[in-house]
Amino acid sequence: MKNFEIPSRAKFYIYLITALIVAAFIAFNSDGLLKYFSLNSQISEIEEQIKVVETKLDSLKREIELLKNDNIKIEKVAREKFNMHKPDEIPIRVEKVTPGEDEKK
Repeated sequence: MKNFEIPSRAKFYIYLITALIVAAFIAFNSDGLLKYFSLNSQISEIEEQIKVVETKLDSLKREIELLKNDNIKIEKVAREKFNMHKPDEIPIRVEKVTPGEDEKK
């Protein structure tokens, strides 16, 4: 009986094709590299959003502390946001005009 031997060039192509099939499977299956990179990208975006929200939260916490302790700040907010005034004051309302708004009238 003769031993059947595969030529070295054919072995190379068999290994190459096998490696390509394995690489394609790793890259494109449902838990592959493409999904991994996509999820990493989403994680990075969410982490950036978390940083922005934490910064806003810290700012709001500082404002709360100011409002708890600073009567001048409380008065400023009451006047600006809620149009409040003292009993002996006459309120004057000033409307903001944006450029180009005069032309519409």
